[in-house]
Amino acid sequence: WPVVFPWSQSRKGTGQSAAILAGIIAVSFRSQLIPVCNAVKAAKSPLFSLYLGASSRKLYNPPAPASWMQAGPPLRRGIATLAAHRLQKNSMHDVTLTTRRREEFIRLDDHLESLAAAYGWRDGLLLLHVPHTTAALTINENGDPDVPRDLLMRLAVLAQDSGYRHAEGNSDAHLKSSLLGCQLWVPLKDGRLRLGTWQSVWFCEFDGPRQRQIWVRHMEDFGVQRG
Repeated sequence: WPVVFPWSQSRKGTGQSAAILAGIIAVSFRSQLIPVCNAVKAAKSPLFSLYLGASSRKLYNPPAPASWMQAGPPLRRGIATLAAHRLQKNSMHDVTLTTRRREEFIRLDDHLESLAAAYGWRDGLLLLHVPHTTAALTINENGDPDVPRDLLMRLAVLAQDSGYRHAEGNSDAHLKSSLLGCQLWVPLKDGRLRLGTWQSVWFCEFDGPRQRQIWVRHMEDFGVQRG
């Protein structure tokens, strides 16, 4: 960045760290981008002086603008770059699956952790959503393949045809989707799913074979306390 936040008594070392810190604070808000100068002011620290321009080093006295666009061009570029990176990390991402049977459970753990590694997600929550009315998501046993089989067997009993009128003939799949649900929150810790020893995240197909999608959104946890 051509933006420097030096200490009032020194322009080296900690000044660069302060610039990065203020930039992160400025774009950490979800609803709007707040100027770095306002973030520094909000910190109530008299130790910062805001300078713009790598060559001129002219003192910039922020007029407390409401919009970050009123800040200087170098500052705008810095904020926009950091914001674009943050938007890419926190936007919705798709996981595509191709199912092979009418009914099956597909384990998603590896897919989700690969996505976390690709975008640098470390801690927080993953919001998972299935945009289909004949599929679902669930968290359950991963050690015994008979557990998914037993679940499918029992769901078939619960959803057996008792006079369905839906013309497509897949009312049982719609019922099973509603019973298990199409959305999950999954904890993430150090880039790994924070689940129990025998737990896994499963995609549940009830009307395949089809190409399916899972929408994934990472929600950062800014309240994590590290001990």
